[in-house]
Amino acid sequence: MSENEIKPGDVVELKSGGPEMTVAFADGRQLYCRWFAGADVKGERFYAQELKLAKVRD
Repeated sequence: MSENEIKPGDVVELKSGGPEMTVAFADGRQLYCRWFAGADVKGERFYAQELKLAKVRD
């Protein structure tokens, strides 16, 4: 696994923008991410090339 490779537990966002998401698991070339939309938890699969590591606030 390379230093820049996104892995489960990382906080990411779409390169085109959007909410911060947590990578739950990897399935081949796709990553399943979860995020909050208000009080609801949402989830979706994305290709790694669509995502970038988010700048996490302390």
